Amino acid sequence: MTLKDKIKLLIPITRVEFIPANSASILIGFAWAIEKHYVFNFNTIGLLLSLFFVLSSVGTLGAHWNSYSDHELDSEDPTKKELHKSLSNLGKKQLKNIIIVEFGLAAVIFLLFWHQRGDLNLLGIWIAATFFAFNYSMPPMRFKAKNLLAFISLCLVLSILPIMFVFLSTNQSLNKEFVLFLIGHTLVVYSLIIPTEIRDYEVDMSHKISTMTVWLGLKKAIIFAQNLIVVGTVFIITSYYRTELFNNNLFPSISLLFVLGGNGFVFYKLNQLRKIIYLSDNTGNQNQEVSDFAKDNPKWITISSTGSMVVALITIVGKIFF
Repeated sequence: MTLKDKIKLLIPITRVEFIPANSASILIGFAWAIEKHYVFNFNTIGLLLSLFFVLSSVGTLGAHWNSYSDHELDSEDPTKKELHKSLSNLGKKQLKNIIIVEFGLAAVIFLLFWHQRGDLNLLGIWIAATFFAFNYSMPPMRFKAKNLLAFISLCLVLSILPIMFVFLSTNQSLNKEFVLFLIGHTLVVYSLIIPTEIRDYEVDMSHKISTMTVWLGLKKAIIFAQNLIVVGTVFIITSYYRTELFNNNLFPSISLLFVLGGNGFVFYKLNQLRKIIYLSDNTGNQNQEVSDFAKDNPKWITISSTGSMVVALITIVGKIFF
């Protein structure tokens, strides 16, 4: 098998559809970290690129660990046919070797970055992110099968730790507005994960994997997701309005409509999913309908992330020029 063939097989295994969400973490953390009249220069570009490589290396490892550990489960999920076929063709042993190399590269990338910063907080966050990314999927801990631990792990790995890492790379002083935003953003992020768990519900149930959604049940889980995205959006908008830039300037404030619109669209999709779930009488066909509808979740994640990225970019521009 050529290197080109291996790369083609790795694309679905790496879950590249989630890259926009990872990129959003960098822009969001940086936007909150910089101060008014920040000077943007080549050093800033180098910092952002370095952050991208550090976060992407951990994110790639997490995706590969998940694909490696769930290979047998994915064979029963019709929405993951391409992923399962790619790993079957590549081979689990080959993926394991790739993961070992990737882990070494991820450590080197981080150490080169940390050498320039020398902040023990960043070291602690990187270790914590790697720990939870590994143990979320891999035995013996396998947090994804332990309801509340699955919830905590995903919140940390997908929202809190990466954004905190970016923020502390630029600014050592946390503020109340940022903390309020981070809580809201984390709630929104998890609301977007629940449809993925709903899609996997039948397979997880059959294998006694107690994700948060399996623990709650489909009906409670979808209502939980809707509540999370509403409360999270309110926290996000409130946190921005409490800052000087958004409180004193009309244009940045108007940009918050992107967050409201993106998350509003996701809420609408969650409501459609809720109706399908509530109309279901647990027949195979209707369970398939729920799964088919939920498989579009990566698009919903992209739409929500795009709204957050637009506001983050406007925040960066506003702090530099206003």
